[in-house]
Amino acid sequence: MTAPKVGAALGERLGRAHLLEAPLPPDGVRFIGDGSGVVEEVRYDAEGASVWINREQRFSPVTLEEWQWGLGFRPLEHFPDDRRGRQLDVEQIEMFGRAAFAVRQSIQLAEPLDAALALILEKPLDFG
Repeated sequence: MTAPKVGAALGERLGRAHLLEAPLPPDGVRFIGDGSGVVEEVRYDAEGASVWINREQRFSPVTLEEWQWGLGFRPLEHFPDDRRGRQLDVEQIEMFGRAAFAVRQSIQLAEPLDAALALILEKPLDFG
């Protein structure tokens, strides 16, 4: 496959993930614990690779790299923090899983996308 086609395929995967349209893998983030589903306190537990929303419930696994991903905006921290004091419904729980998958895809695809772009930029564009 040529570099532009590889780049396009990788870009499509990343785009679908960021649009929250990609199918979720079976080993993705899970919502664990019994409780109210109300976001009371948001904290990250690196040892348990978990994002806790209250004393009983958490999203896991979320790696430290995924938790810290983002420059000025860290989506996996922002998502539960923005819902503080509210009860998460099934749709919001799934959305966090999709956001975590998008972050994971961003991390995994960064290097291959950069490599494909470098190959594309080595050759001048031919519009003729």
